[in-house]
Amino acid sequence: TFSVVFVHGLTGNRTRTWSHDGLLWPKDLLPKTLPNARIMTFGYDADVLNMWSTAGQNRIGHHGSSLARSLADFRDRTDMSNTPIIFVAHSLGGLVCESAILECKNSAESQLHKIVENTRGIVFMGTPHAGADLANWATLFTNFTNLLRPTNHRIVEVLTPDSEVLAGIQKDFHTMLRARRDTHKPDINIMCFFEELPVAGVGLVVPHRSAILPSYGSQSIHANHMDMPKFSSEQDPGYLAVSTMLWRWQKDLVMYARS
Repeated sequence: TFSVVFVHGLTGNRTRTWSHDGLLWPKDLLPKTLPNARIMTFGYDADVLNMWSTAGQNRIGHHGSSLARSLADFRDRTDMSNTPIIFVAHSLGGLVCESAILECKNSAESQLHKIVENTRGIVFMGTPHAGADLANWATLFTNFTNLLRPTNHRIVEVLTPDSEVLAGIQKDFHTMLRARRDTHKPDINIMCFFEELPVAGVGLVVPHRSAILPSYGSQSIHANHMDMPKFSSEQDPGYLAVSTMLWRWQKDLVMYARS
């Protein structure tokens, strides 16, 4: 048994992000592909103005803490605290995942530490990996602002002050990945999916160069940023790509457990 944890992005929620015409693929499709998986969706208040404040509070960090704590509590209650975990994250939900894993790594609490020890894979879908270049973050935030402008005009002024914090999260996350490899602990598999189609009036929200990580696999999904995590059927090419990757990782987990 292993866990697959879904984490949505901006303006999403735990069901709408992953649904197409009422079909919620983590619930309706994935159990057929991964019958041994326990599948969970994590939800949080993704309203951007609640997520960031001009006072410099890092709301991504708050959501990361909440994800870590909720997951640890659930795993304890269901006697699953030593089972492997794979995360599937859309958009800025990928940063929430990274933040949660870092929090677990730095925690003295054993139930949190077990989360990072047992994390075996992350599927990033349209997650910005802009690194330390603050100009890259500024460009991405402008894209997100244009995407969300109908709902709020103040978004960019709220997002921009946190670019240094987000750059720091990603730097620490990559340092952790390297350290894990150097200490011969099980690797965290990573796959980055990027959007092929523009959003009308905005363009590509997270372009290819920002959605991939050097030395890790990447693949396109023929959809725009908002639609890329929504699949219509088992034959949907996007579903086949994502679910096949999860299925491969599951096979690796079985082989690792036997070795």
